Parts: sequence; C-alpha cells; structure tokens
Amino acid sequence: MSNRWLDSTVRAYKFYYGEPTQPIVYEVGSRDGKDGVELAERIADLPLSEINPNHIVLFEPNPPQAEKIRKAYPDCIVYELAASDKNGSADFLAIDGGDNIAVTGSSTMDLKRRNFKPGAKNVITVQTKRLDQIIAELEHIFIDVMKIDAEGYTYEILQGLGDRLKDIKVLHLETELGDGTHPVTNKTSRQVFNYMRDAGFLCYALEYEWGGIEDQVWVNAEALRC
Repeated sequence: MSNRWLDSTVRAYKFYYGEPTQPIVYEVGSRDGKDGVELAERIADLPLSEINPNHIVLFEPNPPQAEKIRKAYPDCIVYELAASDKNGSADFLAIDGGDNIAVTGSSTMDLKRRNFKPGAKNVITVQTKRLDQIIAELEHIFIDVMKIDAEGYTYEILQGLGDRLKDIKVLHLETELGDGTHPVTNKTSRQVFNYMRDAGFLCYALEYEWGGIEDQVWVNAEALRC
C-alpha cells in the first residue's frame, strides 16, 4: 500500500515531468529507506527490480538504522552520515525506539530538542557532508526527486546543495512551523519557504501530517523552461 504523504510529490513530478525511464531519487534522513524506494517506483511506475539501484541514494546517520537499510535494500547506495552545510563531524542524538520506527526516526543533530517520545537516547559523533559534493562524486547530472526529513535541519541541508539545488526537479521537505506545538531551535517553515521561493522554485503543496510539522512540495521552475 502506498504512503499517502508521498502522493503530492508523485503527482507534482508526473504532472510536470511525466514518467522517467530510470529515476534518480535521494532520500535524506531515510530512517528505513522505504520512502526513497517508493518514490522511485511510483514516479516511474516500475518495480524496484527494474530500477538502477545506483540511482536510489539513501542517507541515514543513525548507525543501526543505516545497517537495516543496507540489509533491506542491498543494491541501493546508502550513506551513513548527516547531510549538512559543511563537511566535518557533529554530535548526533541517536534514538532507539525498538520496533517503533516513529520514535527512532526522531534522531537528530538538534541536541536541544525536548519533544521526543520515549526511547533510548545516546549522543554519538557522526560525519557531516555537503550534498553538492556527494552529487558530484556520484556524477549525477540531475535528480528527479529529493526528500528531506532531518528533524529541524532542512535549511542547512538545502544550503549544502549550493548551486546543485537547481539540478533537482522536485523536492519534498519536512519543515517545522514554530507555532508552539513543536519546539524549533533552527529555521522555521517560513524561512525554508522563503529560501525555496527565492531560489526560483514553485510551491506545489503545503501539507500537515503531524502537529507543528509542514511538508512542502516544490517544483523546479527553471528546469521547466529548458
């Protein structure tokens, strides 16, 4: 069964770009790899077995979760690091929710967060890397869809794309409203919205799956003119 929170992203891609023969999809803050794989399958209307696995790139800094992704999708590219606006390392709050993937998915570099559900918490050091550098290393000319769900660090990840932001056709961004229902210590949804608008993207959808969280779907207006 498909995930409804990906519907707008799939519709946006197909409406503006049709169906790619071999989709290139990045999922940043992957948790379990499922959303990245599903996006690739759905925009192309192909099963995973018919998609080049080197075109599905999954990022997960929480080591146990990264290992689970590798086991579930052994042919996809998995980066065990945190995408950021700089290369180096950072403290990371790794959360183990056991079988509750929603708890585990709250892992973050934001050590000040206080809204976590119960789960074993451990501060570890993780590698950070800019996405523009990774895109260059993989020699990807463009990216069909990029989904970012980084528990408060979407803005920094966008900055780490640099000029390669213009090479992404559709972005699905999880952002934080800062309306009091969800503690925000970094950039708010409005700041992310302004960043994308100023970069020349078209806002396709604003959606609200969880309290205090806004999902933004953006389409590359410049790419449409090519």
